[in-house]
Amino acid sequence: MFRRKSLPLGVLVMLLVLALASLGIGYGLWSKILFINGTVATGNVDAELTLDWFKDNEDIKDVGTCFAELRMIDGATQYNKLHIEVGNAYPSYECMVRFDVHSKGSIPVLVYQPDFSKVPPEVAVDFGVVDCYPNPVQLHQSNVAYCTLVIHVKQEAEQNATYDFEGTIEARQFNEPRK
Repeated sequence: MFRRKSLPLGVLVMLLVLALASLGIGYGLWSKILFINGTVATGNVDAELTLDWFKDNEDIKDVGTCFAELRMIDGATQYNKLHIEVGNAYPSYECMVRFDVHSKGSIPVLVYQPDFSKVPPEVAVDFGVVDCYPNPVQLHQSNVAYCTLVIHVKQEAEQNATYDFEGTIEARQFNEPRK
């Protein structure tokens, strides 16, 4: 009969050591710690108000005055308020003010039409917004939206009166809801 030879004890131990070593290497390859590095770059929201021009309907007689300027409110770092003043006006005197809003930031902004909190009584003055951007309009970087305001003095206006208008333009990030 045939008798099987057993492996020498030294070879058996060596095979066992190799098996354990390959098991350790396999475990080591599966249990490595991976590091993931990333960079997030955010944009900025920045819209600016600019006064293009202001004029009146007087060509010959220079009696009435129409003046417009940009102002800063609430510690702002740029202009965010439009102030208009009409003085020494008479019936049918008109003042026109054109301004624009442009986006300087990398994130689009929604710009709403002007909100005038200080407006003279309707009895004395017709105040209107014409040739204005839609309400609201979305502006991307370097886009511009224009708007023209017309102030018409009525027959019922008081003599020697000065009429002031103050308005703000709201601009917010494109995906923020209006409050």
